Amino acid sequence: MIKQLIVEVQGELPVTAKEIAKVTETDNVSRQARHFVLAGRPELSVSYGCLVWGIRTVIPAKLRTNVLDNLQETYPGKERMTSMGRQFCWWPGMNKDIEVKMHSCTACISVQKNPPKVAVKPWEVANGPWKRVLVDFANVNGEMFMDIVDAHSKWPEVLHMHRVTMETLKYLFARFGFPEILVSDNGTQFSVTEFTIFCAESGIRHVMFAP
Repeated sequence: MIKQLIVEVQGELPVTAKEIAKVTETDNVSRQARHFVLAGRPELSVSYGCLVWGIRTVIPAKLRTNVLDNLQETYPGKERMTSMGRQFCWWPGMNKDIEVKMHSCTACISVQKNPPKVAVKPWEVANGPWKRVLVDFANVNGEMFMDIVDAHSKWPEVLHMHRVTMETLKYLFARFGFPEILVSDNGTQFSVTEFTIFCAESGIRHVMFAP
């Protein structure tokens, strides 16, 4: 149960577990911390190659700027950045780094004083085929179909849902390989623990939006 919760938390990070695990191998602090895991420190563990404190993923130094940028962009304001950061990740001095990030950003200070209305942000242009795919469902005359569109080429794939969602996606990815990002709504098919674990193991970042 704890492992499943850790995987779900890792799924909320702006970097994949595979990226974190790769950088952890070259991060001196993270490598030293693994000795504490081997020594039986109960608050530390390893999940998919990532060092975990409780249920929060320990972010190596090389990836912290990326995580801070994402927190700043997604959750403007010191309190929100700190609150959301504490839910998903940790590193020594994280709260101080968030404070420094806020003070170095004039726009952040302005946002904190005068919160703007949420603006619609367009997707970044996909820099290659099958980097980001969009998945949705359609009901045609009582038959269910899965629609998958490659964000780069706009190539569509429409699959008749003879299988459950997971099996259909595995069939598709066996043909084209795993995408880097999979975008879907927040339907139950995409929010179950099995799907979260599948994305983590496959190095897929899952992004959800409201239908």
